[in-house]
Amino acid sequence: MKIRYRLSWLLLVLSLTVTVWAGWHWQHLTSINATLAKLNDGQKVSLNRIIDAHPEIRLAHAHHLADKKRYRDALSVLDRLFGLGDESFQARVRYNLGNVYLRQAVTATEDGRFDQAMSFAELAKQALRQALALQPDFWDAKYNLEVAIRLLPDMQRISAQREEDDQQPAISRVTTIPGIPRGLP
Repeated sequence: MKIRYRLSWLLLVLSLTVTVWAGWHWQHLTSINATLAKLNDGQKVSLNRIIDAHPEIRLAHAHHLADKKRYRDALSVLDRLFGLGDESFQARVRYNLGNVYLRQAVTATEDGRFDQAMSFAELAKQALRQALALQPDFWDAKYNLEVAIRLLPDMQRISAQREEDDQQPAISRVTTIPGIPRGLP
């Protein structure tokens, strides 16, 4: 009888402990999801909540910064995410890094800064290849890598043509700007 009494109390304490832990964990995940929803909707989130936040929140914040064309800030946030999480998370970090570089390459191409665009396209290809090395079935990374690969030969052709044009009389370069392949953001 004494053993049953002790076992029932032990079971009660154990079940209360598990219930409290599950409640705390549920509240923590709800908070993370609410912050992610705010970031995905483009709403501002307190910087204090992001700096030491869950890596998923910081990744969403980097994506939000890239959407706002704050590329340096996005790269800084992504840089702090290396080494955190599992391979799937690291693949998404590198995918987002590649996207930031690809966006910068497209912007530089549109502005006629072809040397910078080539550098950004190379960095994008490198990051997207790393994402695919970690997660070979990552279709979005495959697609954006193809976009970066298609973007680079056009820029190399234009760079060579620019060198030839510098030796010839000035002509309009409007017709030599490559078509910008649009990828998945």
